[in-house]
Amino acid sequence: MHSTYLAPILLLALPLGAQVKPIDSPRAFLEVTASTQRPYFHQVIRVRLRFGVEQTFARDHLIQLFRIRLDLPVQIDAAFLDQLEGTRRLEPVAPAALAVTPGKTPTTMRIAVNQAAEIARRLPDEQRDGQTYTVLQIERQYVPERVGSLTLPAASLRFAHATGFRNDALRGRVPIDPRDVQIRSSAASLEVRALPTTNRPAAFSGAVGRFRIQTEAHPRTLTAGEQLQLTLRLEGEGNFGGFALPSPGDDPGLHVLGRVERQTPTSRVLVFDIEPAAGVRAIPAIAFSYFEPGSGRYQTIESARIPLTVRGTAPGTDRPAAGKPGIDDIYALKASPDRVLHTSNLGAPGLFLLILLSSLPWLFSVGLRSMLHQRARAADPIRRRALAAHRVFLQDIEADASRLGDSLVAYLAGRMNCTPAAVISHQLREQLVAAGVGEQLAQTTQAHIEQLFADRYTGSQPTSHDGGAPSATEIRALVESLEFAFRRSI
Repeated sequence: MHSTYLAPILLLALPLGAQVKPIDSPRAFLEVTASTQRPYFHQVIRVRLRFGVEQTFARDHLIQLFRIRLDLPVQIDAAFLDQLEGTRRLEPVAPAALAVTPGKTPTTMRIAVNQAAEIARRLPDEQRDGQTYTVLQIERQYVPERVGSLTLPAASLRFAHATGFRNDALRGRVPIDPRDVQIRSSAASLEVRALPTTNRPAAFSGAVGRFRIQTEAHPRTLTAGEQLQLTLRLEGEGNFGGFALPSPGDDPGLHVLGRVERQTPTSRVLVFDIEPAAGVRAIPAIAFSYFEPGSGRYQTIESARIPLTVRGTAPGTDRPAAGKPGIDDIYALKASPDRVLHTSNLGAPGLFLLILLSSLPWLFSVGLRSMLHQRARAADPIRRRALAAHRVFLQDIEADASRLGDSLVAYLAGRMNCTPAAVISHQLREQLVAAGVGEQLAQTTQAHIEQLFADRYTGSQPTSHDGGAPSATEIRALVESLEFAFRRSI
């Protein structure tokens, strides 16, 4: 959200002798509300500051406090708008400042919030005690990162007004008897509840809210060895960015070569490059599990199954037609009885040549087997996915370094040929050791995963890793060590 910082140019238009004290004012009001008093862990909380000023009073008595002229010269002071302890603040979607059409009421107004200019949304006017009030609203969204009590501190609405004004040749309109007014809201306490453990799906990775899933693929008719693009779109309301997305890589016939992710406040989109194996008839339905706060239950939704037509065989796997003895295959010629060679009839050069010729079929067989083995390894979807995991990880963190957890999970899932949900598991250390990773490195990986993901399940802080969340440098170094271990175990 773009805002103009006002602290360096804040000029209170009050003389030293002016009265400055908090007083109750019937000309303005301030209300702070939360979307729920008992949110669940990782449930998005909407906090709204709703305030209003009587229109005639604002027009005739309010004093502009800033060099930058505000549409309504009031200031909101609420530190929690920038950071609320125990939560992760979602980036606010600021209402666009629209051009005012003559004769029409503006839909937004510029005010001061924590000494920065901000665009507030204008709500319908209200009637209170026979007076008309201009009503505005500011909204923030937070995701609780721990279970227990969550305090919403008091906020204040501040403005200056005067009983009258006099005209000055140099200073223009000068206030008479200015006063500074401050209206405070009450502090509130919210109770953050832990997510239930009963009936929790195995594929649940921390999504809380309400979601819709949709997939589409192009092309749907292709030849083995060609690629298609699968777009997975998740939309709705919830803690976007706080969970792992499902992947079609669970099907052994679908080789995921790479992925690109896009995210907005109301959606996450994954685009996969996929190479389907010959004979694959469909991209199966992709399941996604989330917790719905409204019902207090876990829900699992599925995308539609997408039919595919994959023709032919993969390049490099075609076998040559059997040769005709004596024509295409010289080694199928039968020896003639009257042409038997005896080593006693050969000299040293001839004996060497005979040994060399007799070894050629064996050398050819070994070379052919090696070549076919290398082709088979190169065409193996699981192996190709594993080898591409490191490249995809580097691309992911280059595109968005803030998503270290999801990038690390995707790398491990590709390397171990499992689902992302299976990576976020207390058995990860044992799985890594079984895959050829050393005990110490496996423990470090388990600790980092717990630090990044384990708190999504219960809301408790992980205890297996000291200090804060691992940095991008630590995760990159960890993946390099894992890549060395995986390649060594091949």
